[in-house]
Amino acid sequence: MFANHKSLAWVESNIFNALIFQCYYWAIGSSPGSIDLQDFQYVGLNQTATNSSLEGLLHHNHTYYVTVIARNGAGLENVYEFEGKIQ
Repeated sequence: MFANHKSLAWVESNIFNALIFQCYYWAIGSSPGSIDLQDFQYVGLNQTATNSSLEGLLHHNHTYYVTVIARNGAGLENVYEFEGKIQ
C-alpha cells in the first residue's frame, strides 16, 4: 500500500494468485475494515488500484487501511487487510 496526503494506492501482494481469483474489490477506511473514505470498488482482475481524490481527507501521521476482497469463480471470498501511515 502506498499513501500520501492526496492519494492512496493498493498494489498486488504475493498473496494473490490470478489463477484462483476471478475479481477484486477494494475499500479504504480510517480503521480496520471500515469504508468511511471509499466504499468497495470493483477493479476486475487488476491487482492495483489508486484513489487520487482523497486530498483533504488524508492526514500526516495517521494510519489508513485498505480492505481487498478477492472472489473466486464459485463466488467464495477471501478478505485481506493492509495498513499504511502517511508520513
